[in-house]
Amino acid sequence: MEFDANTNENIESYVRSNIIDPAIKGTENLLKSCLKSKTVKRVVFTSSISTITAKDSNGNWRSVVDESCQTTIDHVLNAKASGWVYVLSKLLTEEAAFKFANENAIDLVSVITTTVAGPFLTTTIPSSIQVLLSPITGDPKYLSIVSAVNARMGSIALVHIEDICSAHIFLMEHDKAEGWRLGKKVQNFQRFLQGS
Repeated sequence: MEFDANTNENIESYVRSNIIDPAIKGTENLLKSCLKSKTVKRVVFTSSISTITAKDSNGNWRSVVDESCQTTIDHVLNAKASGWVYVLSKLLTEEAAFKFANENAIDLVSVITTTVAGPFLTTTIPSSIQVLLSPITGDPKYLSIVSAVNARMGSIALVHIEDICSAHIFLMEHDKAEGWRLGKKVQNFQRFLQGS
């Protein structure tokens, strides 16, 4: 991520005021609108695999990766790995969303997505596609993100955009999804799908 910041300005202050604060405010405004509408029954928050890690605090690979494997904010700030601003923004925005939802009795569910692939409607190639193509294109900006994800997760997981859309619809339509995230342990998610 490139910044148009004054070289004398602290980068963390710049990121906070120009990226994170607006993301949190936008999310809270959306949740306030949902609350005011009195017709929204559930909100599905799209999280990211960038917010979790397959390594434990000792650097060992975990056998199961779910939402309990969330990357700590301190780790993101200390490591500042490629894509750190995106990760920090996602972590803090999701935290603020759940805080607001809990304080206002909003039914909020979060979907932790892997890297999204598939057709797109935008006039430019989405970042996720550029990240996926970077081993072929050699674009150093996106190649560094692939490397950072691989170092944290041990692989580059993909999900098709249509599957993400289906997951969002599923979570909106099923009351039992309350508090669930797609990152749940497989055996629990399977039990959830079976209705037990």
